[in-house]
Amino acid sequence: MLLTLNTNAVRSLVKPKGRARPVVTAEDLPQYAKDQFGVHGVNFTTDILKGSDRRRIETIRERADKASCACLVLIELETLMITDRRKAANAVERTKRVLEAAHVLGCSSAAVPFEAPDTDEAFEIAAANLRQCVEHAEKRDMHLLMQPRPGLTGEPERLTDLIKKVGGFRLGTMPDFQTAAATDDPESYLRRITPYASLVNATTLHFDEPAPAPPPAKKPAEASDAKSADGEAEAKSEQEAGGDEDDLMAALIGGGGGGGLEALLEAIDDEPPPLHTPYELAPLLAAVQAVGYEGTLAVDYRGEDDVSLGILHSVAALEAALEELAGG
Repeated sequence: MLLTLNTNAVRSLVKPKGRARPVVTAEDLPQYAKDQFGVHGVNFTTDILKGSDRRRIETIRERADKASCACLVLIELETLMITDRRKAANAVERTKRVLEAAHVLGCSSAAVPFEAPDTDEAFEIAAANLRQCVEHAEKRDMHLLMQPRPGLTGEPERLTDLIKKVGGFRLGTMPDFQTAAATDDPESYLRRITPYASLVNATTLHFDEPAPAPPPAKKPAEASDAKSADGEAEAKSEQEAGGDEDDLMAALIGGGGGGGLEALLEAIDDEPPPLHTPYELAPLLAAVQAVGYEGTLAVDYRGEDDVSLGILHSVAALEAALEELAGG
């Protein structure tokens, strides 16, 4: 599974509060995401595009293509009341506009959070209204993903029944790790709704950095050799300081018995990844893999620490968990 970025995580960099200048513009965000975080795609949230005309959205798409960091899903942040008598028509119209913007952006899907009471009447109304949205998605060769919310779309069985009721293959889901973790059985929850997913939102909240590993203890013989070596090193320090660069590099890479630069690089590679403390990531990833999901994971760091550091920790932790599951 490839890692992508949910722009919800970098909202403060694109649209900072007050008079602060943005760190990056929406147009440059795909290249920034690839360079800074090493992700392979961007999932824009609608707030990042607020106020944009068609030409600006097309420019973002062009920049994303040039950066080889495609726009994959447009994510609506406002929860839409799909069955409310006064709000349902607006919800349908808003969904169609989000689908249209996603199409211009070059996305294959749009994800919308729908809320409705869990009643038989609401089920039928939701199916009829969603069918209108799906017909619009089909005209654009796109998919509509439902972001589960409390009520009708919050229960896996009802959510999947709703998808089957609407019919076709254009309606799916966008599971979220934080939402799953709040259920009684997060792994079961993900296994039930992920088969209908085109994007899984890998939400992260807080990381503890691992303590550095202590240096290996020296054997007695090594300690004795080290003392005599220290004396020799002091006598030769001036000569080594004036030595040629190739000799210095050779000393670093060599060092007899796995020392020098090779040992340093191995130590870096062996450093454990940051620990995500609110909930374990590996079991959630395993549940997603268990149903054959091969789409992308959207990194969505929502913690209170530095945004960039939080995203980098998220990437490192997710990659480590995926490698572990692969038996690496």
